[in-house]
Amino acid sequence: MTEQNFDAAFAEMSLTREARKVLNDYLKRLETETASLKKEERDELVRDIQEHLYNALEAKLKKSRSKKDTLDAQIVMEVLSALGEPTDYLESAQTAEGIKGSAPVRRIRRAREGRIFGGVAMGMANYFRIDVVIVRVIMIGLVLTGISAIIYPVLWLVIPEETEGEAAVSSTTPEPTAKRPRWVRGLIKLGWKLLLVFVALCFYLPVLAVLLGLTLSFFAIPLAWLFHPSNFWGFNTLALLGYLLPIVSVCLGAIFLTLLLLFLNFIYRVHFKRSLLRGNSLKYLGGASLIAICLVILSSAYTLAGNWSRGSITETRVFPAGQALDIEIVSEVIAGDITVTGSDTVEEITLTETRKARGYSIDNARRNAGSISTTPSMDGDKLTLATSTSNTWVNHNATVEYRLLVPSTMSLSLHNPIGRTIIEDIDASTITVDNEIGSLEVKDSWADQADFRNNMGMIEISRFAPPALLLPLSSTMEQLTDDIEPPRPTAPLTFFTISNNLGAIRLEAVTTDSAVISGDMGSLEIDTCSFRGNISNNMGSISISDHTGALSISNSMGAVDASFLALYDGEEYKVDSSMGSVVLDLPPGLDPVFDISSNFGSVDRKYRTQLGGPRPHFTITSDMGSVEIR
Repeated sequence: MTEQNFDAAFAEMSLTREARKVLNDYLKRLETETASLKKEERDELVRDIQEHLYNALEAKLKKSRSKKDTLDAQIVMEVLSALGEPTDYLESAQTAEGIKGSAPVRRIRRAREGRIFGGVAMGMANYFRIDVVIVRVIMIGLVLTGISAIIYPVLWLVIPEETEGEAAVSSTTPEPTAKRPRWVRGLIKLGWKLLLVFVALCFYLPVLAVLLGLTLSFFAIPLAWLFHPSNFWGFNTLALLGYLLPIVSVCLGAIFLTLLLLFLNFIYRVHFKRSLLRGNSLKYLGGASLIAICLVILSSAYTLAGNWSRGSITETRVFPAGQALDIEIVSEVIAGDITVTGSDTVEEITLTETRKARGYSIDNARRNAGSISTTPSMDGDKLTLATSTSNTWVNHNATVEYRLLVPSTMSLSLHNPIGRTIIEDIDASTITVDNEIGSLEVKDSWADQADFRNNMGMIEISRFAPPALLLPLSSTMEQLTDDIEPPRPTAPLTFFTISNNLGAIRLEAVTTDSAVISGDMGSLEIDTCSFRGNISNNMGSISISDHTGALSISNSMGAVDASFLALYDGEEYKVDSSMGSVVLDLPPGLDPVFDISSNFGSVDRKYRTQLGGPRPHFTITSDMGSVEIR
């Protein structure tokens, strides 16, 4: 369209008298300011500005409710302000790009058109003249780190929204990729869409999985509560809540179902520009969620009021003692602490039971505790601790704690399905503990053969050694740095194993001849111990401090940090670490031989000594982790 054609087009536009005067003044200034340019440059620049101005005004007219609507002077001035004065384009005219090359005045504004939420991404894309998909991909990427969740609301509040005139100008701004071939633009657009889909899935799928899992879990609890599988101990932690359990779980399931549907509706609106929940669906969901929240609050308040006070009943029984004791716990009530204490002055087994329960008053709590019946029975060397209750309403707040006083030299075997197990002051030939759900503590004890197994809980063993060997464990580093090789601690123990799943293992002041320690999904700490053995752990760190004795350490997905008080000639030390660093702190005096293999990690002090005679030998393998020897 030529300059004369634009003049005619402007004349036909529906403008008020004041708006037309503002437009004519601008066109006159445009003609005056560009008079000094060459004719070709002037014609091209004027045509570009007039075309851009015409498109902006035409776009504004199309938004009107009817074609008879006219633009007033305020709208025209906003469009001209966003477009800029003619003098602003004189410098860009030398580049033969005109208005398409660069905008003289650019301000960050939240976009009115093409936005999904607040228009921040679209506004930033207009300001930097880049594809809005790029900005949205960056925003979604920042969401995964949690940064965008803070920055976006701040930008929404700080950046002002563009005016109607600025919106008309930005909507007609030419794309910088317009000069690219169509097939190139198509490939770029497809690539950005695929990247956006990938980033979106990385955000959507975890959230959907969590909401769906919680919804199904809470709706499945009432079904399991109806069948009440008595042979599944872990179910008692939920089933013993009583009749409030299905009410609370259904309410929580309804709440998470609402959140799931709202999130799906959010995804549908973002990507399909439509609402998945129509009509009164949102009102129904909101009402159901409000009722569910109220029921959860009322149920919680009822439970709290009914468990305000606590009462207990204690009873003591005596059984004959033999050479060994096998303890089996069978209980419908979640047991508390089971403590076995050894004594050199007793010749019988003394069992103290403490039944505890809660209620709305102390008297009610004692009545609830009285509804718990314990029937321990002794058959040879096997002691069975059976517990039941006649009141299902007290199960969720009732516990039974056992304390056994036994001869210290009695061999011990214990199986505890739920609850903490404590063993202290036992000096026997064998100790075997199989703990299912709960922690295990062993202190000031000793056995020729020991086997400790635990599942879903912590294992803590302290001062496990013959009494004669407990004192040397307090030796300091200065006492072991002499030229004379320190004596090798020995113990008559022939069998010592520790196995734990879903829990930490902590050993302190343990002296044995050999040990096998295995952990899974938990940290492993060994402090001031003396033994030879194998240590393995999965998905957790291994920390060993002030240790004496050759070790074979294997760790997966965790760091290894070990310090030794003494090294011995001819002994083999091995460290195999996967996806974790290795740090060794060795005592002075002896120079060990090192074989170090490290993949994807640095090595500090990598060498092999060539000394005569048997030396301590270290074989270190590290995969995806550094190795440091001090």
